[in-house]
Amino acid sequence: MSQSAQRRAGQRPTIWAFVATMSFAITLLVVLSLASVIGTVLQQNLPWNDYIIKFGPFWFEVFRQAELYNVYASSWFMLILLVLLVSTSTCIFRNWPAMQREMRNWRDRVQHRSLRAMSHNAGWQSELEPAEFAETTAALLNKRGYRTRVKSDDKGALVTARRGNWNRAGYLFTHSAIVIICVGALIDSTLFWRFAELAGKLSPETRNMPASQVPAISRLPLWNPGFRGNVEIPEGSSADLAFVPLRDGYLVQDLPFRIEVEDFRVEHHITGQPKSFESDLIIHDDELDEPLHQTIRVNHPLVHRGYTLYQSSFGDGGTGVRFTLWPLDGAIERNNQLDGIVKQTIQVAAPDGDRTVELDDFRLFNINAVEDDDGEMEQRNFGPAVQFRVRESNGQAIEFFNYMAPVMINGVSTLLSGRRASVAEEFEYLHIPADRSGGPTRMMEWVAILQNPESQQRIVRKAVLGDQADNASEEQLGIADTMSNLVPIFLSRGFAGVESDIESRVPEDQRDTVREAYLRLLQRILTVSYLEVLAIEGIYNPMEFDQQWLESAINTLNGLSVYGAPFYLQLTEFNHRESTGLQIAKSPGKAVVYFGSTLLMIGVFLQFYVKQRRLWVSVKRHDDGQREVIFAGVPERDPAAFDHEFAVLSAGLQAHTAQPTPTGDAT
Repeated sequence: MSQSAQRRAGQRPTIWAFVATMSFAITLLVVLSLASVIGTVLQQNLPWNDYIIKFGPFWFEVFRQAELYNVYASSWFMLILLVLLVSTSTCIFRNWPAMQREMRNWRDRVQHRSLRAMSHNAGWQSELEPAEFAETTAALLNKRGYRTRVKSDDKGALVTARRGNWNRAGYLFTHSAIVIICVGALIDSTLFWRFAELAGKLSPETRNMPASQVPAISRLPLWNPGFRGNVEIPEGSSADLAFVPLRDGYLVQDLPFRIEVEDFRVEHHITGQPKSFESDLIIHDDELDEPLHQTIRVNHPLVHRGYTLYQSSFGDGGTGVRFTLWPLDGAIERNNQLDGIVKQTIQVAAPDGDRTVELDDFRLFNINAVEDDDGEMEQRNFGPAVQFRVRESNGQAIEFFNYMAPVMINGVSTLLSGRRASVAEEFEYLHIPADRSGGPTRMMEWVAILQNPESQQRIVRKAVLGDQADNASEEQLGIADTMSNLVPIFLSRGFAGVESDIESRVPEDQRDTVREAYLRLLQRILTVSYLEVLAIEGIYNPMEFDQQWLESAINTLNGLSVYGAPFYLQLTEFNHRESTGLQIAKSPGKAVVYFGSTLLMIGVFLQFYVKQRRLWVSVKRHDDGQREVIFAGVPERDPAAFDHEFAVLSAGLQAHTAQPTPTGDAT
């Protein structure tokens, strides 16, 4: 009974009647469509720090509360699926029996005269007996694809015809398809996890720890119906689990087999960008007679026991690196060599507190946009680089990104060392001019001379007193020594520190004069110390290269004041080891969704392209012996097309059954 009929009968519509309405189901489908748009536009399942950087703390929290970072696993998305499942099932339960009765009903009880009230009707006279008329008419309609039923007696006959009766089945197929798709989606959803969380049997792990130490409450069982997780496996290593992201943490999904990475290969374009990558895997499974060897690549996954292994990414698998440590503050002892492995740490002893170097990543290729000689931007490979954090004993850390090979910047061969205080910032690069051998030795020797108190005093005296420094009086030496504080200020705080020192000690009307004198003196100090470095190299007649190097190196000294680490790590050697990134999915609901999608296409085809037609042809014998024929039809939809079909059928039936029109004798 419709809602209007219920109201007329004085009944209040029930909740089930509302849930089963077409408008309610369409509303749910629209909401799901909008949610799918959000899930497509907003990248899903990223680390929460990435969302904080992108949206800021306020909007991050708003979107987090709305569960927009994993839309398809959100509680409201699954609730909509459940309600849509119930709504569509109720709709089928309420409406399909009536449709089924409609499909079986031939409507063969119509009266002869009532056919004239139909939208399409035609009439003529026939000389055929009712039985013969019915047989002829049924045969003609059968040829046109209609199924017919005949009722006849001595006074007349009724031929009922219908076609496209499967149009009604399209309703059942489309609505059943929605139910099936919802069931498949729920099978692959996190519904099981939600119930387990509510029962206190499951909780995501948020700490960074080895998988073997993850507690049982953060592990998914082998019989878990569906999941989609990731795992990184270095070359020559294996794993029998996957990490499944859940909100701000993760769950560990154990696998019934072990995946070993025999080899990983990556091909690059000439620009250094990855072109293709693939992994040679070995599957160790107790159910197999022997290990399964398979190569997977992007868009060519491996399916084993219902688990699909996709080649999704690649990264560093524990590259061995070697550094040369160059002290920058004069306090750390010079250690020419430090060895480490990416994803591990190195301890560096220092008087003011030990530092921990956390090796995060190694990149063999680094493509950056640079300006060529013609002023055009081009992509250039800067070569290998290592990313690491230097953490102080109080926990504060600064992240660095050091390139191994020098690059040309403004005509000067330069080593780049990026630094940033947080991942929300871009790297700011310290430009270290390379010496003739392409390394930082000259720069680091210069820093060491300037940092040494004894060489500081000697250089300042020589810069202030010139050639008289060796024979200067005590008074002259005392005056020179008062200026030695200029070097530590510059090294620790740069030109800004010198300016700040002048502003704090010199009256305002004298600052310009003092500033000019200080800068001239600082220039002489730097020049004298630089000549000592050149003398160590055996260079007594500086060339153009040496002059350009000095100009660039002074800027580097100024940048050291904000570098943030008491040492510079020069990457000198590496033993590259890569790892493959696999996405492992188990989705039994996928086959269910595919079946539902196929059923949906069939249902849509039946509803839109199979047109239901009903026809009636009635012949009645009158008392005067005339046989009146009425031909009528009702279109389900597309009346314009039915107009033409009805006209063709009417003409054909009249041609075979109509009584000939008498003609006069020829004269």
